[in-house]
Amino acid sequence: MRVQITGAVVLAATLAGCVSAPLSELQETSRTGSAVSQALAGEYARFAAIEVNEMVDLKDGDYFARKGLQAARGSEPVPEEVANWRLTKAEAARMQAARNRLAAALANRLEGAVPKAAAAAQVGYDCWIEQQEEDFQPKDIESCRGQFAASVDMLERRKDHPHSIFFDLDEARLTPRETDKIQQLAGKALRLDVPRITILGHADRTGGEQHNLSLSLRRADIVGKTLIDAGVTADRIGVAAAGESRLRVATGDGIAEPQNRRVEVLFQPVVGW
Repeated sequence: MRVQITGAVVLAATLAGCVSAPLSELQETSRTGSAVSQALAGEYARFAAIEVNEMVDLKDGDYFARKGLQAARGSEPVPEEVANWRLTKAEAARMQAARNRLAAALANRLEGAVPKAAAAAQVGYDCWIEQQEEDFQPKDIESCRGQFAASVDMLERRKDHPHSIFFDLDEARLTPRETDKIQQLAGKALRLDVPRITILGHADRTGGEQHNLSLSLRRADIVGKTLIDAGVTADRIGVAAAGESRLRVATGDGIAEPQNRRVEVLFQPVVGW
């Protein structure tokens, strides 16, 4: 979305007062929705204001203000798609790697966790790709990249458990509640275009070791199948089993512990295994 800034453009924008209708609307709109959608609205408002008032880039300012309006009204717009921006092959590869990392970090974020960091990471990435396309302000490119890197690193360092699907004792069948949870995770993966999903099955320490290994694999398989049924392609899914070897809650042998009867779903930025 490169905009050629000429003296005439600057003069016209100055005389017009750098008016952006979408930005004005965003600044006046009450924010609703989740904590992250409200944080996104604030970050996009800040970014759009810089584009309009400092960069004199009304086109991009309007564009990102509209993304902010989506967020202010309760939705969560996704990070920019690399194919929509005019980049060299090397720049596109770098930006795609960054987007994959961002998508995985956003998908792994547990509901309600660190909304400000999530919003800062996404808008930092959007700012970076916009500045990278223009490619004439190295300091601004680095500033946007720095915001992205610091915020996505914060998301990745969190100690939250991965998304977990729980099972009844000695069962590999899903309850309706857990099926709904998997479908929501599939929707998140598809919306953000996450490259890979690792599914790791677990068991508690009731039953023998080999039985629990087999049981944990069957649990992982059913979660993978449900993701596929929800639209995730099979080539993006990897399934593994840990049996009783990675307990979330340490117990003695033969102890039934619900937190250990689980499948963990981890979103990953890698393109290949």
